[in-house]
Amino acid sequence: MLSAPALRDAESGELHYLRCFVRRSYGQGVYIAECLDLDISTESATVEQAIVGLQDAVTGYVEVIFEGQPEKAQLVMRPSPYSHWLRYYFERTKYRMAASVFVFFRRGRDTRFYKVSPFTQCQI
Repeated sequence: MLSAPALRDAESGELHYLRCFVRRSYGQGVYIAECLDLDISTESATVEQAIVGLQDAVTGYVEVIFEGQPEKAQLVMRPSPYSHWLRYYFERTKYRMAASVFVFFRRGRDTRFYKVSPFTQCQI
């Protein structure tokens, strides 16, 4: 089972969920997994491999940042460029619109096998 990645604040104990998503690059024929809050991305031939690669990259990044140097803690959050955020919101809007259209046209029919899950903020 996949869970949303989060960082826990050592002082307050508060969880900060990371915004991550997976998309397909049709020009290259690969899947790109990206974490917008840490500006980390990976690409792979399958969705599963892209997600595993992103999990490894995020884990490695956090380990290196906190490796014996707590003063680097402010370097953890480094947001992606705005163009990446625009792509994220575009993909999210596209997904929600497609899900709405699907539900609208399936109304009144047997939908036991056609449940549409809501868009989650993170695919990791």
